[in-house]
Amino acid sequence: MLERALYWSACVGGTLGLCAALLQSSGCIIPDYCILVNIVGDDYCTAAAAPVMWPIGSPELTRPVLEDGAAVVGCECLNATEAQWIEDEVPEEQFLALVAEIQSAARDECASSVPSGFDHNCYEDEIEFGPIFTNDGPTKSGSCIDSCAYVSPPPFGDCPDDPAPFECNDRDGTDEAGETEDLEDSDDSEDSEDDTTTGFTKIEHPR
Repeated sequence: MLERALYWSACVGGTLGLCAALLQSSGCIIPDYCILVNIVGDDYCTAAAAPVMWPIGSPELTRPVLEDGAAVVGCECLNATEAQWIEDEVPEEQFLALVAEIQSAARDECASSVPSGFDHNCYEDEIEFGPIFTNDGPTKSGSCIDSCAYVSPPPFGDCPDDPAPFECNDRDGTDEAGETEDLEDSDDSEDSEDDTTTGFTKIEHPR
């Protein structure tokens, strides 16, 4: 007890470096404070149904992109703020931009499934020529960061404010104030809502 008191006396009257040296030499474990931890979130997925492909120059020879004619699923990991926009469908501008982004993921997945030497309709926007987006795709495993927070505050002190969700999962295109920047698909977002279904499958990851 006397030894511990001497250590703390040295800490109070000395420097922080001396304090750390004394504690380490005594076999004490210095706890870590304000550790930033990631909070697991959810993927939001949509399926591009009935996409087709054909040999280049022979559009009359169409066939399904996948052999069984199944839909091609695309997913995006959304942070806590974006997930709320999707759930509430507001603000409208941000919601439509996210709709376009998730559908773009399905289009990219569709195009990547097409073999060399074939053309496809994965990127067609017109409903009569392009894929139809539905919310009945299969689940997708993986990890997704929803937000992050500081844990283990120091005694008699506080940790910094938790970072905004956009700082936690490095999402591009949207700032922490919720204003969308120049998203590539934002121009097509209104057409996407008018011509297709905007439902999503929410893939929950284990907490």
